[in-house]
Order: sequence, then structure tokens, then C-alpha cells
Amino acid sequence: MPATGLALASSPTGIMLAGPVAGWLARSTSSRRLALIGAGAMAVAQIAIGMADTPANVPLLIASMFLQGVGLGLFQVACFDISTATIPREDRGVAGSLVMMTRTVGVVTGATVLMLIFQTTRTMHAAAGMPDEAAFLTGFHAAFRVAAALPILVVFAGWWRGWGRGWGNGRK
Repeated sequence: MPATGLALASSPTGIMLAGPVAGWLARSTSSRRLALIGAGAMAVAQIAIGMADTPANVPLLIASMFLQGVGLGLFQVACFDISTATIPREDRGVAGSLVMMTRTVGVVTGATVLMLIFQTTRTMHAAAGMPDEAAFLTGFHAAFRVAAALPILVVFAGWWRGWGRGWGNGRK
């Protein structure tokens, strides 16, 4: 099914396209603002993905997954820049390695926790007599609500720390 492949490729495509754009944007705006924009895009996209129903609106799903990838691409570049900016240049290789290790641990932990939420919710509802398709969607929605909550928390925490101040005043 070509739409399935397109849907699966849309998020990595968004990451791939957003990386160079984030590098270009980093010259004129702060990495903290890019992180807020990226986290906001991820939150919006994951909320949209989490609202998927049957039959799935494939174009909306593809667009949402692409937006999620764009947000992740912006966020990753910004996070790396924020993490390494305060470290002396000669130690940035070590900092880069720590950022990559932290990201990998986060991805594995996040995937495990989200799968646990999905599976527990689905199983609980199926055991209560809910039809399999409905139980699956209930678990899917629960996992994506949690997945959307994390970038929302990043946006609120960044905003609270003042990362969004002076949006029109260049790099801060």
C-alpha cells in the first residue's frame, strides 16, 4: 500500500528537511526559540496523530507525521546547540557524545513507556469487553496523549524560563 509507505516516510523526511533549515534559522534567532517552535510543532502533530480514527484520514496522518518530523528536526538542532554552547570548543566532542547518548536513552525509554501505556490501556479495555478495534484505538489515543504532553511541558517550561521573550528582536 503506497500510502502506508508515504506515511512512514513523512516523519523522517520532515526531520531531514528541518535540520538544514534549523541551522539557517539559528543564525538569526536563538536556539531556545527554535526549541520552543520545534516542541510546539511536535505537540500539535502528536495531538493530531492521536486523534486518528477509523477509517484513518491518511492525508491528515501524513501531514501530521511530517509536522512531527519538522518539529523534531528543529528541536534536535536547537537542543544540541543549547547543550554544547556553554562548553569550551575543545570539549564539544564529549558534549556531542553525551547529547547523542542522552537522546538514544530518551528514545528507547520513551518508546518502552509509550508501548507500555498503549498495551496496558488496550488490554484493560479489551478485557472489559470492548471490541478489539475500539480497544486498539483507545490504547493508541492514550499513548499519543502522553507523547503530546511531553513537548507541551517543554514549551511551558521554556516559556516560563523566558525563552520566548523578545520574539521580534533578533537573536537573544
